[in-house]
Amino acid sequence: MRFTPRKAGALFLVLAVVTVALTASMASARPARSSAKLQACALLPDTKSSTRYTLFDAPYLKAAFKAGGVSAQVLNAQGSSARQKSQAEGCLAKGAKVILLDPFTTAAGLAITAEAVSRGA
Repeated sequence: MRFTPRKAGALFLVLAVVTVALTASMASARPARSSAKLQACALLPDTKSSTRYTLFDAPYLKAAFKAGGVSAQVLNAQGSSARQKSQAEGCLAKGAKVILLDPFTTAAGLAITAEAVSRGA
């Protein structure tokens, strides 16, 4: 079976939906908290390499987070590794424990992943 961009996009969305479902089920198992912390962030790389990020991924992710009762942000780095890293740091500072990442570059992805792991996400 050949791995194509279309299959990668489908896999990304499936993973996002599964993550949202798991997060929602874990949240319902815990007592309700009074503070509304950010639970998840989806970090998309740009709008130029594929229109699917704007036309499909962002709206579907927002809808899935809302349906799952997950406090989340869907952000787009607009083609900047530095912006994507800054967005990740902002999400982590707001308490995000789940980060869905489609890195702009491999180096940015590694840096963001290391930061998230070091902060317990």
